[in-house]
Amino acid sequence: MTDSKAGAVQIFLLPQLVEALSSAPSVIQTDLFAFISRFSANPEEIPYKERKSQEVPEGFRIFTLNSAWSVVVAEPAPDLKIIAPWRCNETWNMKSREDEIEYCKKHGINLPFSSVDNSYSRDRNLWHISHEGLELEDPSQAPNYDHLLVLGVSPEKAPDVATEISISFEKGIPVALNGKEMKYSEIVTELNKIGGANGIGIVDIVENRVVGMKSRGVYETPGGTILLEAHKQLEELILDKETLKYKKNIDNEYADVVYSAKWFSPLREALQAFVESTQEYVTGECKMKLYKGNIIKQGTTSPYSLYNESIASFTTGDLYDHHDATGFINLYGLSTKVRAMKKAEIEKNQNQN
Repeated sequence: MTDSKAGAVQIFLLPQLVEALSSAPSVIQTDLFAFISRFSANPEEIPYKERKSQEVPEGFRIFTLNSAWSVVVAEPAPDLKIIAPWRCNETWNMKSREDEIEYCKKHGINLPFSSVDNSYSRDRNLWHISHEGLELEDPSQAPNYDHLLVLGVSPEKAPDVATEISISFEKGIPVALNGKEMKYSEIVTELNKIGGANGIGIVDIVENRVVGMKSRGVYETPGGTILLEAHKQLEELILDKETLKYKKNIDNEYADVVYSAKWFSPLREALQAFVESTQEYVTGECKMKLYKGNIIKQGTTSPYSLYNESIASFTTGDLYDHHDATGFINLYGLSTKVRAMKKAEIEKNQNQN
């Protein structure tokens, strides 16, 4: 169970789940923890309460598994028995979030919130925080941003002065913020602070769950929103037309596969191979201005840019002569012209009859 008020992800585990996971091969334990690390804060920095048994290897971190994690571990650990208290009503009899909170309280797990403090249901990791419940359960109501937001402020309450930043990429990976080389996780953390303060990355969405159920939530993803926009600007400059167009479809498919907990699937690995091949030359710097929820371009540069001023200019140059366009236009529009002529011929015959 997690809640943003704790300031970081809190990880808890029931003794029965410890026993189930501890019997898995060490390689499986390592793979599972590595996967979780992709979506959580630095594991060494996560404050957590560890409920150990003698079977748990030293240093092995424990986590709870929801339905998505149950699907994820099916590939690296197909024989691993998943114990999910929420689905084991005959043992734990949990029917609501209040039941979960009461169970934790009864077993000495002190949560930074209670069942009566008007709290949202939240999930937080390095990348973002999501909010569900309370007024969000009614799509006709506006979110109470003053009560809801954790990572930042609404655009209306953002500073009246813009914040200018620059992000450097190497082969599609962010490597520096404002000229300072940093680890990817450090860049995300810092951009969450900067973006949050400027009202960036707040999304109120009704999403479709895997089973088709609609669910409304508010997501705060300030750092991720900035990084995606910067990466998009760089790709526009570097990737050719056909690859860029196709990659947009792959981006959506990749996101859907991961959302559906199919991280270890052959499809995700195939999509990953395509994405990595497109990032070979996605290197450069993006400058942006952040202002009241908006991300405004301030210039993009790359040694692999396909933008050529002598071609894009309105002035005839060595590589491009405007007169060359005449033949191309006639050829490119030939099918449209033929169709128009045929349509006119049919209409003429109909009028004569």
